[in-house]
Formats: sequence, C-alpha cells, structure tokens
Amino acid sequence: PSGRIFSWIRLNESYNDQGKKIHIRTSSGKNIEYGYRNEKKKKENNNNSVLRYKKSNHLNETFQYHEDKDFLLKRCIYPKNRIFHINYYPNKKEKNFKRISELKSHIGKSQDLKTIYKINYEKIAKLNKSDGQTSILDTKGNETKFYFNKNLKLEKVEKYENKNNQIQLKNFERFIWGEANQKGFLFGKIYYDENRKPIKAIKNTYDTQNKGNIVKKVIYGNISGKCNSSIELDINTGLPRDNGIEAYETTYSYTNTNLIKSETDLNGLKTEYTYLFNKIDGKDFETTLPLTKFVIFNGEINQRYFYTYNNDNILIEEIEDNGTSNQKNDFKNVTQRLIKKIKPREVEPYGLIDIFEEYYFDFDRNQEKLLKKEIYEYSKSCKVTKKHVYGSDNKWKYTITYEYDRISDNLIFETDPLNRHIQYQYDENNNKIYEKDFKGNETYFEYDLCNRLISKTIKSEEEKYFEEYEYDSKHNKVLKRDIYGNEKRYEHDIFGNITKKTSPKIEDPDGNVVFATKSYKYDSFGRQTEKTDPNKNTIKTKYNILNKPIHILYPDNTFEEYEYFLDGCLKSHVNRVKTKTEYQYDHFQRVLSKKIISSKDILLSEELFEYDSFNLISKTDSDNRTMVYTYDGAGRKIKEEIFSKDQKLLFKKEFFYDSLGFLCKSVEADILVTINLRDNVGRVIKETHEDLDSNQLRKIKYQYNDKKNETTATSYISGKKSKEIKTFDMLDRLIKIEDATANVTTYEYHRYFDPKLKQKVNQIITINPLNQKIITTYDAIGRVKTIEHISPEEKRVSFEEKYYDLNGNLKKQVSSIYSAPNTLSKKVNTLWNYDNFNRVIAIIEAQQSATEKITRYEYLDLNLMKKAIKPDGNEIIYEYDELGNTQRIYSNITNPENYLDSSVSDIDYQFTYNKLNQPIKAFDNINATTTFREYDPLGHLIQEELANGLIIKNEYNLIGNKITTAFPDNSYVKYTYDSLNLKKITRKDPKGKPLYEHNFLEYDLSGNLIKEKLIDNAGFIDYEIDLLGQTTSIKTDYHTQKITFDEIGRISKINY
Repeated sequence: PSGRIFSWIRLNESYNDQGKKIHIRTSSGKNIEYGYRNEKKKKENNNNSVLRYKKSNHLNETFQYHEDKDFLLKRCIYPKNRIFHINYYPNKKEKNFKRISELKSHIGKSQDLKTIYKINYEKIAKLNKSDGQTSILDTKGNETKFYFNKNLKLEKVEKYENKNNQIQLKNFERFIWGEANQKGFLFGKIYYDENRKPIKAIKNTYDTQNKGNIVKKVIYGNISGKCNSSIELDINTGLPRDNGIEAYETTYSYTNTNLIKSETDLNGLKTEYTYLFNKIDGKDFETTLPLTKFVIFNGEINQRYFYTYNNDNILIEEIEDNGTSNQKNDFKNVTQRLIKKIKPREVEPYGLIDIFEEYYFDFDRNQEKLLKKEIYEYSKSCKVTKKHVYGSDNKWKYTITYEYDRISDNLIFETDPLNRHIQYQYDENNNKIYEKDFKGNETYFEYDLCNRLISKTIKSEEEKYFEEYEYDSKHNKVLKRDIYGNEKRYEHDIFGNITKKTSPKIEDPDGNVVFATKSYKYDSFGRQTEKTDPNKNTIKTKYNILNKPIHILYPDNTFEEYEYFLDGCLKSHVNRVKTKTEYQYDHFQRVLSKKIISSKDILLSEELFEYDSFNLISKTDSDNRTMVYTYDGAGRKIKEEIFSKDQKLLFKKEFFYDSLGFLCKSVEADILVTINLRDNVGRVIKETHEDLDSNQLRKIKYQYNDKKNETTATSYISGKKSKEIKTFDMLDRLIKIEDATANVTTYEYHRYFDPKLKQKVNQIITINPLNQKIITTYDAIGRVKTIEHISPEEKRVSFEEKYYDLNGNLKKQVSSIYSAPNTLSKKVNTLWNYDNFNRVIAIIEAQQSATEKITRYEYLDLNLMKKAIKPDGNEIIYEYDELGNTQRIYSNITNPENYLDSSVSDIDYQFTYNKLNQPIKAFDNINATTTFREYDPLGHLIQEELANGLIIKNEYNLIGNKITTAFPDNSYVKYTYDSLNLKKITRKDPKGKPLYEHNFLEYDLSGNLIKEKLIDNAGFIDYEIDLLGQTTSIKTDYHTQKITFDEIGRISKINY
C-alpha cells in the first residue's frame, strides 16, 4: 500500500553462437547465472537449448546430457568432484523408454560412481486410462513399491526389507482418494503392519461445497492401550468403520476465503482465528495474516493473541494475555500480558526488523514495562551484521557482531554477549571445514564425496586430537573412531534405526578380549520393541498408535502398563508391583491430579495442581500442604509460599530479576537475602548472602578467563582473599588446581598404549603438592581399569585392578597390598555377581583365602532388597509397602551356632509412615518398645518420643533453622540466629529462667567461626583460619593450640 519496493530481481538475457545466458540479480546482491548451449540431435537440424551450468553465490553446478537420448540429463556436477549421475531405459519399444533406470553417486571417498537406487516401472500410469506401479531398490536390497491410480494419485506405498537375501514386507500405507469432482481430496490414510493388518487410520471429512476444506479429521486405532477392537475398513469406501475402535476427532470451520476460522479438539478446546482485511479499489479483501487468535474452553476465552500490522502489512505488534474479552483493550480478568513490538526498517532493505522490543504490562502501575530491546543492522544481502541488546532499563548491554563471506553469505565470524570471537570457514559445497572458538582452539572438518563428515581434528598450540567416522551406502554412521583410535560400530535397519552397537575391544573378568554388543529390534513403524544388553537381558516394549509405550516386559517377566486418554495424555501407569498412578488433566493437557493407588485399590497418596491460563499457581501434596506460586506480568515466578493444611505460612521466598532477565536476588522468609551478580551470559560472578539491612554474611566471587580456560573462585576468609584457580585443557578437562597458598595439583592426560589389547586408552596422572601420584588407567569405553599410587620417591605403594562384565558391572577387583613401598605383601580378590537387572546378588571378599566371606542379596521388584544373607548364613529381611517404604526389618537366625556370641542379637523393627512417606512410628518387636515421630509440613522433626517414653520437641523458623529444643522435664534450649549464622544457644529451666548461654560472636564471609564466648563467663575462644579454611589456632584463657597442616590438608603438627 505504501508503494515501496521491498525487493526486486532483474533478468538479463544475452546470446551468442553457442547459446544464451540468463543473468539474475537481486536487490540483496545475489547473482545467479544460467548458461545454455544450442545442441542438435543426430540426424536432426533443430537446435535444443540445453542448460549447461548454473553459477550462484551459494553453489556452482554444471550439467551433462545423454546426447543420444534427446539430451536427457546425465550428470549434475558440484564442486570438489561431487557427482550425481542419472541413467535411463534405452529401449524405444518399451513403455519405460526415457524413464530413469538408476541413480548413481559417490559413496565415501571412492572415485567410482555407485548405484544408490534402481527404479523399475512394472506398470505405467496413464491419466484416466490405467493405474501404475513403480519400484525403487536401494543399495541394501530394500525395496519400496509405489502404486498410482488412473488419476495419477499415489494410492499405496509398500516397504520391503532385505533380510539375508529374503525380501520381507515391513509396512505399507494406503491412500483413499475421492472420485469425480473430489479427485484431489484425500479422504483417508491407512497404516498397515508387516502382516497387512491395519494399525492406524486417518479419515477426513470435507465441506459440502467441494472447496477441499477438511471439516473433520478422525484418527482411529488403539490409543488408550486397552482397546480390544481392531480397525475394520468399509468394503466400498476403504475407510475405517465406527465399530468400537478408539478415535480422536478434531473439527474445523473456515472463512469465505478458505482460511481456518476455528479448530476444536475432542476435549472441547477451541481455537478461533480472524484475519486482516485490506481495501483494494474500495473493496475488502481478506488476507492470510492473522488478526486475532482466541483459545476458548466452555465458551470462555482463556488465552488471547492480537496482531497489528502497518500499512505495508508487516507485523508491528503481537500481544499475548489471559483475558476473557474479544476486545484488545478490555483487561477483564487479565493477570499476564506480554507484548512484542517490531519497528520495520525505513531504509533499504525495507521490511526487515529494525527494532524489536518485548514488554509486559505492570498492573500495579497500569503501564507497559520494557523487558528487552534489540536493534539490528544488516548487510546489503539482508544478513544481520550487528545486534545491539538493551536491558529492561533501556540501557545498552552488549553487541553481537556477525560477518559473512562475500561469495556464499556463510557466517565466518561472530561474537557473543561477552565479545568473545568465533571464526568459521567453508568449502565450495558450503560444508564447514574450520572453526576457531573463543578459547583459541581450532577444529578442522573433513568430508567425503557425499558431503558426510568423516573426520574432525581439534588443535591447540600444545595438542591435536582426531575423531573419524564411516558410513554405509544409506548414509548411516557405521563407525566412530575416537581420539584414542578405538572404534565403536553400528548396524542399522531399513529405517536407519540402530540395530546393533558394538564397543571397542575390552577385557572380561577372565582376561579374554571381547566386545560388548547391544542389540535392538523395531516394529513395522520403526519403534524400538526390544533392547538387549551385552549380557543378553532383553526388555520388550509395545506401543499405541501415538508411539507411546503401553506395555514394558522385563527379563524377569515383570511388566509395566500404561493407559492413555484419547488425546494422548497418560491416564494411568501400573508399575511392576501393581501400584497404580492415575492422572487427570485440564483442557491444556496439564496435570490436575496425580493419585497413587495400591494393588488392593487403596488410595496411597494424591497431589493436586492448579493453573491460570499460563502458569502453575498451586500444588497440594498428600498432607494438604499447599505450595503457592506468584508471577509477575511477564510470567516470571516472583514468589513461592508453602502453607499448612490450616493455612499457616510455613515458607516464603521471593525472586527478583536483573535487566537481562537473569535471577539476581532472592529473599527467603523476609530474613535472608541472596544476591547474584551475573555476566552477560548468565554466569554468576559474585554471590553474597545478606540480612535485610544489607550486612554481608557470605561472599564469593567467580572469574572466568576464557582464553586461558581458567576459572577463579575467590572466597573471603578471616578478612583475606582466598583464591582457587582451576585450569582446563582444550577438551574442557581439569588439568590444574592451584589453591590460595600456591599448592598445585595437576592432572595429566595420556594416550596410554595397552600392550595386551594393542590399543590406546585414556590415562590420568594426578600429582598432588607432595608429588604423590595417582595413575588411573581406563579401558576403551571409559571404565577405570587400574589405580596405582606412587610415592614421591617414585615407588609403588598401592595397586588395584578392576574387571567388568559386558554390562559394565564391576565383577572382580584385585587389590595389591604393599607392606612397604615396592614391597608386595599379598593380593586380595573381591568378586561381585549380578542378576539380570544388574543388581548385586553376591559379594565375595578375600576370595580363595582363609578369610573368605560371602554376602548374598535377594530382591523384590522395583529393585527393593528382599534379603541380605551375611557370611555366617544369618539373614536380614526387608518388607515394604507399595510406595517402597521399608515396613519391617528383621533377622532370621539360620545358624544358631554362630549366634552364641553375646555381641549378636535379634532385630525386628516395624515402621509406619505418614502421607509424606516420613517414618512416624518404629516398633521394636524384640523389646516391645515404640519410638514415635512427628514432623511439620516441611519435613522438620518437631517431636520424638523415644522408646523409654521421653519426649523431645523442636521448633524451627521459616528458613528451616532449629530455634527451640524442649526436653522431657520442660526445660529447653533456645537457638538464636542472624539471617544465616547461629549466634547464641541459651539453656533455660522449665520456668523459662536462663541457666546459661553460649555465644557465637563472629564469623567470616565464608561461614567460618572466628570467635565465641563460653558459658558462665568462662572466657572466649578465638580461632585463626588460614586461606584454605583450615583452623590453625585455637586460643582460650586456659590454653593455646597451634595446628600445622601439610600441603594436602593433613594435620602434621599440633603445639600446645
């Protein structure tokens, strides 16, 4: 409407004797050139203008033709010898003449062209005359058959898998089309499994005016997981019948211009749309630009979206809120409104975003408040070159810069919010071949002739690492070679799903060289139905038509079951011990209730949830304790409160955000303030804990040196700065820790050669400040293989060897015991046995020695221990409720001869729990005594009645600190705090008269106690804390103690 030109293209044709050129130039600076050549067929004089090349900023292509076959396209040639070759059927007498017979390309690094697809035409479809059939064979021998009707519509697709040279149907899809004036209407789509049984169906109903608008869409099949009916197809239409099969229905209505006016799901959630009208020559025309979007339930608007456009139909404002009126300026029931404002460019290139702003509406001040602002700059080719970011205070925070190469417009340079630089390079096929990150590390990428990544090299000034990859002819990754040269291998099915993973070479507990293999099976629709671990334990899964699990069978024949509502939400889950969890949802598919029900249909617990249109606003647990959440107008959580069942406030925490939207402050119970200062990417650079008067109680700072890959944490101990510096290598592995007293621990990473397996593996040598070494060697899949301790004199003082089963469970440990450095005393073997859930069922200590001990374990379902059988044969038995809480622990004396020792006694305890699964009663069946416990709703122990009848009571403040302990004689202890630290303990008699008190007078900013006052005026204790937080001096009126530590924190001397 404004008459502006937003973009343009200019075409220029030029001719010569060879042919013509078409040059296209765009307003964004892009250039494309097409080159044609005049060619003649043999025995003909007519010229054919044939496209020979295409040159563009993005990619150059050249084309070759079969000159004896009417110049059919033969090859597409791309840079760096990437070739796509096409062959055709040559026999003029056959119906498939001039049709594509095979497609060829390079596979991997080979310069030879390989056939990637063969195409057969069993029947040639002819419009209104005959149907057709076409088959495509891939490099693995898998076949896909396409069937067409006489209207040239795709009617069926069958997929066959080649298994051991046997072609087997995998699945097929059938398409149901209309007839006559509804030929182009897709009325249904049916999905069949490998047994040709329909599993899922979609049926579409169209408008009565034959405009082609779908007014109802129904999905049929087993949705819930409990449906006993099968899909039946009408013999005449081929569409599913309503025979009791489950169905999910969505209905639609349309405007006069065939735009969606409303969409309604089975639950009654309705979405309505209106669109922008423009006047053209005095008439109103409906555009495709949405003007409003209302989400409605039970006739009431729940969510509103309003869109505003300028005179050029460019979006300039978007509003999202939870009002109930269809008028934008009616704020009835609105509690949250988000606004996006867009200012388009007023100079070329027009229409791009110049300024983007996000606001929210502050209902307390009745005004819009800025959340963030971005200002953009562009290149001639319409690429963003700079993004200036402003905070909610409308002040500039940082600028992100982008640079692009002049030929293909690929990104070659960018900065981040901290002005760190990243660089990129690309090859002629636009594959990224180089990246230099902000730490200075360089990564080089190499590709094969199919543009698949085949190697990645990571370099720094000190080191270089390689990873390599190989693929099959269908572009599935079949091998990954890590930085040590060890190989993981993969196999795939027809859909590209991984069917087998094979580890690099590893060693089993018997010292054999083996490979750990995981295998997987899939159903007709590519869903994983079996997962088998290297120890041959298999988990089997069945699915509904929405690809969600409905039944999981475990190796011990226990199983889980899932049931769903027709909209796909989980209705219930039954675990392996038949405990059931039931869910209810609102119209936005958010959980409203969660009930846990026993196998005997007894309600065990229930949680309730409440929402506004956008956010969770409350959660009520099984004990009727309610968590209430409050949000600001931007939808950010600003307060969290917990109330007891009688609405007593138990906990409160408030949240505040900085100008970039990061959490910057929290206030807990109007007592403790935590302040986080962050950098532009949200990393904490300073954290303090304060009281309400801004007195600092804790402080720590963090510094990040990205170029050196260092992190520095500065604590404040006894008024001094204490810095710990951590340094990392190019793979972000920790290589050095330097503490505040310059003690250094280093970590060296070596590619150690394992002579037995003839492979390189990771080895880490940790050297502490005393020059003691720990050498940890791993196997090829990252498990610890050996641990060796070396003294400063380079002598071995400890050595452990570890062996694993194929599932990675530790099966054997050989511990070498040294009586003196380099003097081996003996070796001790420890063995572990596991069941098919990888649970320990036996531990054999000091195997095959005079002191051998065997402890055995048995389990119930859900991995709960049923029994522990001690080395003496006596048993400890466990019983549980359906929530997994221990109900009883008791012993079973099976060897009375081992029970004569007076130090051994029977145990038999029974436990009772409250609704929050906290133990409230422990009954000793042996001694007939009971211990009772009570908790407040936050889980704090408020009363304990001991087995001897004595009762102890506790009280807590709103941040969880214990403030009172009352004893059976009604005397009590009072605890006093500042906002964070314990300041005083007062002992009082039953009448509340103070008996004595102990004062904690001073803490440093790391929480170390510096000074305390003893009871009854017994004086003071002063502590000296070194920069590592170690107490080096304790001084009282009665004695002084000096403590010296060595470089690794061990006490080396105490002087009095």
